[in-house]
Amino acid sequence: MYKLKVNIGIVFFIVLIFSLHKISAQKADFEPRFLVGAKGGMNFFMLKTDLRTDFVYDQAPVYGLKFMYQNERRPALLAEVNLVQKGGQNFFDRMYLADTSATDIEETYYNLSLKYIEIPILAQISFGKKNSKIRATVGPHLSYLLNQKLVFTETTLPDTLLPNSVKSKFEFGINIGLGYAYAFPKGDIALEIRYSRGLTSLYDVQSINEAMLTQNQCVSATLSYSYNFLKATKPERKKKIKEEKINLEK
Repeated sequence: MYKLKVNIGIVFFIVLIFSLHKISAQKADFEPRFLVGAKGGMNFFMLKTDLRTDFVYDQAPVYGLKFMYQNERRPALLAEVNLVQKGGQNFFDRMYLADTSATDIEETYYNLSLKYIEIPILAQISFGKKNSKIRATVGPHLSYLLNQKLVFTETTLPDTLLPNSVKSKFEFGINIGLGYAYAFPKGDIALEIRYSRGLTSLYDVQSINEAMLTQNQCVSATLSYSYNFLKATKPERKKKIKEEKINLEK
């Protein structure tokens, strides 16, 4: 629990630093932007435990809406509402389910399908020329579990021996992304690769096997288009603002 609190504190500290970085810098010669858009792509996911490392990534589409506010050239604040699938292959020890016919080494494997509404709140920083940008993002997400489904890969058990459902409908996690965007006055088109890791355990400690942690882990590749709802200043107005800035500096 202490380690989780430390991770949460670090995440929010990073977001705060990026969001407040150079609040007043370059405002005179940068046009503020508020963009609303849609995204889609593929999510590659698996369950991360402290017992097994040989699970393979499964995949499913990801869709979402994105909202971005940018008041400076480099930093911006990004929020999304995404429909994502997580989970993956896992196993449980039948002894933990009070199966008296099982031995202490008998394990049953299954696929856990988890569908979430996920809301990332991310700090974004851009590098590059006027239109061509490399973008890096970092920040937390909060996910709400819509439904879950178990599919056995080896055997079928009676209902009395099904493993427990995940303990919480809420998941807190962290996201780190890198991508490319082509920005123009009326919007932008962006391609991003993002790594997402849940920081909360899906099960109570050792409730289905001897694992201390069972967490979601994802890598997504998405393409998005966003429209800028703030009108650009006319060239004459921009020229006047620049002249006023020069006069103030004299």
